[in-house]
Amino acid sequence: MEKGKRICEALKALRKRIAEANDIPFEMEECSHEGDCPGTCPKCESELHYLIEAIYRRGQEGKPVVLDGIMGDEELRKAFPYVPVKQNTPENPEEMETMGLPYDPSQ
Repeated sequence: MEKGKRICEALKALRKRIAEANDIPFEMEECSHEGDCPGTCPKCESELHYLIEAIYRRGQEGKPVVLDGIMGDEELRKAFPYVPVKQNTPENPEEMETMGLPYDPSQ
């Protein structure tokens, strides 16, 4: 499954769980996007805005809003894999990339 579709599926599951946890009526349509998927689309954004408005109204009515613990770390890592940033600092500061700017040794 391509990266964008994996993100889309995770966000869809998250929206559904948030709606269920907060007793918000929520119906999702099957994604009809074809080709390279960025992970979100106008349909996804529309669902998100509906959910945000429903949560806001719920809070205004004094009802509890549940957001914590809806999706576990393991599920998030599957949907949004990350590569840790390397903490390699050159021993010689002149080796650092300065994007064309002169190196300031006083820093």
